[in-house]
Amino acid sequence: MGSNLANNTIQGSIGAGSDSDDSATARHLSVETSPDGSGSKVESLTLADVSPAVDIYSVLRDKSDEFVENTKVTWAMTGAMGTLTVLAGGRQAQFTPTTPGAGQIEVTTGDSTLTINVTVLSNTAPTLSLSEPAGNNDVIELNGSFNIQWAASDPEDDATVSLYYSNSNTGSCGLGTLLASGLSEDSISNYNWDTTGIGVGNYYICARIADDYQSAEVWSDAPLQITSECLWNGSVSTDFHTAANWSSCLPGVPDSTSEIIVPSGPSQQPVISSSVTVLKVASGFGGGQITINSGTTLTFTDDVDTFSSDVSFIGNPTTCTDCQITLPNNSDVANGATLTLGKGIYFV
Repeated sequence: MGSNLANNTIQGSIGAGSDSDDSATARHLSVETSPDGSGSKVESLTLADVSPAVDIYSVLRDKSDEFVENTKVTWAMTGAMGTLTVLAGGRQAQFTPTTPGAGQIEVTTGDSTLTINVTVLSNTAPTLSLSEPAGNNDVIELNGSFNIQWAASDPEDDATVSLYYSNSNTGSCGLGTLLASGLSEDSISNYNWDTTGIGVGNYYICARIADDYQSAEVWSDAPLQITSECLWNGSVSTDFHTAANWSSCLPGVPDSTSEIIVPSGPSQQPVISSSVTVLKVASGFGGGQITINSGTTLTFTDDVDTFSSDVSFIGNPTTCTDCQITLPNNSDVANGATLTLGKGIYFV
């Protein structure tokens, strides 16, 4: 609900009781939202105790309902639901709601009095919290889908929820890209996001809940990660860091958003010559070997089925003492996959 600025004219003849067709006595008083006659005519106000102040104006109109002037009147209020401040020499009043209740604003000129019924409602701010993504390995493959989940409450209204995504989780939701809007707080608590067309990267979710008076926003603490699978082809060389040696790898060369697959077929198997971070070894036709040069670290960040297809590692040289693999806590090898460690490989 918002300010109820009705379109019905509230009329009271100036010089009530006169049957004269004189232009002065044919004029009538109206309370409106603009001093120049361009606003809406106000019959009643329904606001919340947290609503901003509302400005209303006394306007004279002729018998054809054409605007004449913003006229001086006497303003009075009954009831303790807010404050009424008279401005512009009596041509304007500002009502500020403060307390739930009902009352009236009376507008008087000559023998004519108009009555504006005022209702002020109690409003509790809506609340919302995101439960997914929650930072628990929220990783999906490119063009996959993810179920965003939340809990919301608004005791007085059926508030609406809007969802946004962004590479950052700071600032207002509106700085992100709109995913969905108008989701009922009373009946909807999840949204399945089809990420088709969204690029590889980390995306935070922002949820905004709003009723007619108040709103709240919350960002996910951790991002949803959209990844691509990078398939080794070794068509150019053994260099892990050359994009042409990989197929279907959107970053070009695998990075922290990538799952890698190294099949045994290519005669040129990958050699890592500078430290690199990837998500995991993806499921697929693996069985290949990755060589890690001295002074180099291969870091994995996904601790769920970190190794989902067969892969072996070997140090270069085999007497290497600093050819390293870094794993997250609780990382594991998927059922059916084999991890083989050759000489010179150290876990850190």
